[in-house]
Amino acid sequence: MGKRVRDRFMLYLPSDLAPGDYMLRVAVGECTSRSLLPCERIAGLDSFSALGQREPDAVTIPVVIRIQP
Repeated sequence: MGKRVRDRFMLYLPSDLAPGDYMLRVAVGECTSRSLLPCERIAGLDSFSALGQREPDAVTIPVVIRIQP
């Protein structure tokens, strides 16, 4: 709580993704299953944007991903 989290992750998009502008929402929560990663069940937690706005269950990454035909 109260600390920044940094993680590097490659995002692979499906080749048949429809053209358009997309924004990425990342779920924030606590893993409630006993399995190793990836977590199968997440109990969502409230999070906050860089501007301090509450974002329940997920954080929107403020970068547009544009898919062109």
